[in-house]
Amino acid sequence: MLIIFILRCWYISAFFFERAVGSSSALFLKSEVQKVEYFFMINEEVNAS
Repeated sequence: MLIIFILRCWYISAFFFERAVGSSSALFLKSEVQKVEYFFMINEEVNAS
């Protein structure tokens, strides 16, 4: 759960970075964070069942 919280903070900072810089690297960073978040979401569901 803590890992997902950290990733969310990273996602938000990537959003503000994109606003400030407007670069494609920020978009890439956000998509990578989403992939990792999705993986952990699935992992938690598997562990719960």
